[in-house]
Amino acid sequence: RLIIPFDAVATRERLEEIKVVQLKGTVRFFSANNVNDVVITWESLKRLKYVEQTPRTAFISLLIRDHGWDQRDNRVVALSGNDLTFSQNFNYAMILSNLIPLMEDGFEIGKREDTTVKSTPCYRITVKRTGRPPINLFFDKESNQLVKADFEGRFVGGATNTFVEFYFSDYRVIDGVKHWRRQEQWRDGKQYDELS
Repeated sequence: RLIIPFDAVATRERLEEIKVVQLKGTVRFFSANNVNDVVITWESLKRLKYVEQTPRTAFISLLIRDHGWDQRDNRVVALSGNDLTFSQNFNYAMILSNLIPLMEDGFEIGKREDTTVKSTPCYRITVKRTGRPPINLFFDKESNQLVKADFEGRFVGGATNTFVEFYFSDYRVIDGVKHWRRQEQWRDGKQYDELS
């Protein structure tokens, strides 16, 4: 746990007080050029709720431990099998992005070689957890802020794995916690969306 820069986010005492994280903003998809309102709320790895408001309807995804549901057009579908695994793994990088879950047991954390991310010298760690794909976290050597997370995963209906990258920036202090306000998602080297 010593290689995780918790103090770059907040004091250990403050992080231990936080039970739920909520982000409100917009998401812009590059393939469709639409911008939707979004609210994402999570409680460590236990629960996550994603609400995206499109011009015509709302999409809601709810994950509670090993269960999940999606709602679109007032129709609720229980997630199971590959659909549930995909949803859990896809949201994993964002859940870890504030580092709070990494204070819990059940993670294997190892330091990797240093690298550069978008001209920023970074150190890298790999996080492993049973039932989740290994994920690389890249931290700015100067500020210790998380600037990138990446992993490989299979999207629902995909025949091969996709290399997924999340870039985090625009850090601001809110309630004594420094958190990113901008996230870019890239899939196999192409930008997919931007959350801000």
